[in-house]
Amino acid sequence: MRKQGIKRVCCLLPENQMEYYQVNLLDIYREEFGPDNVCWAPVEDFHLCDLATLREKILPFLEDSDMKGERVVVHCSGGSGRTGHVLAAWLVFERGFSEKEALKAVRDMGRNPYEAVNCGNATKEELYELLRNLRRSNAA
Repeated sequence: MRKQGIKRVCCLLPENQMEYYQVNLLDIYREEFGPDNVCWAPVEDFHLCDLATLREKILPFLEDSDMKGERVVVHCSGGSGRTGHVLAAWLVFERGFSEKEALKAVRDMGRNPYEAVNCGNATKEELYELLRNLRRSNAA
C-alpha cells in the first residue's frame, strides 16, 4: 500500500472475517500508518453499511483524508460489494453525485455496489435511500 502512496486505511471487515488472517490486520495497519490513520468500520459481508456508521465514522475519516490530501484505501474482503457502496456513498456525500451517477461510477470501476441487493439482504430502494440520506442537503 505504501508503494502506491496510501497514507490511510478504512477497513470494513467484521471481526469474524478478521479471524481469517494469521495476523491482526488492524494492529499492522496502526503500526504502519499510525492509529489516527486507520478507520475500522465493520460491515457484515453481503450487507449495506448502516447510515450512522457512514455519517459518524467512515465519511468523516474520508473527508479528513481528502482535506489533508492523503490517499486512502477502503477495503472489505473482495473489494466489490461493501467497498463499492461505501465508495458510492462518498461520491454522493462529498462530490455531489446523484445516487444513480455514483452507483454507475463505482460499477464502471469494477465494483458491485448492488451486491447486498443481489444477495437478498437489501432492496434497491434501501440502497438508494441510504445514498440519498447522505446528500449534503439531507445530512443531519
